Amino acid sequence: STAKSSRAGRLVLPFYLHSQYLNVGYAYPWVELPTEVYDTIPADTMEGIDATWNINTGNINHKLNVFWGSLETEAGGVLFESDHQHGINLRSTLGNWTSWLGYATTLISVDLSANPVTAPFSPDRAYAHFIGTGLQYDNGSLVLMGEATELKISTPGNWFPRLPAGYLMAGYRFGKLMPHVTWLLLKS
Repeated sequence: STAKSSRAGRLVLPFYLHSQYLNVGYAYPWVELPTEVYDTIPADTMEGIDATWNINTGNINHKLNVFWGSLETEAGGVLFESDHQHGINLRSTLGNWTSWLGYATTLISVDLSANPVTAPFSPDRAYAHFIGTGLQYDNGSLVLMGEATELKISTPGNWFPRLPAGYLMAGYRFGKLMPHVTWLLLKS
């Protein structure tokens, strides 16, 4: 069976396994989401539209989402703009397993002209892509999850590095208490 929904307005950027919980702290096991992954993009919302299809294939439930929009935000005193941001993501659930795969592209502009040293490095409508993947197992007691992301921006002179990041987490629930360990996986 298939069901479709669509939205317009200010939407949460659907880049991560836990995007829908960014502002709902009790929905994930950390006090703060792993910043190496979740702070790669300096914004968490966009002005835009999206469409989601719920598709069942046997015992697997899929949510296929496509989106388009733009954003403008200030991060660290620097204006960050993203135009024609569009992407696709797929969340699949089978029993205790959830997987996530997402891809997004955009044209970004960052005004670094306030500092004469960084002014020549201001990207103006530079092509950027972001890819994210995640896997989670949660049987009510044991929780295992991992996520990997990469941001790449085609800047003048290719000065902007690829930003891969990831984490692995393992935890076990004892009633309302869940001790867990998170390993951050970073490459530079």
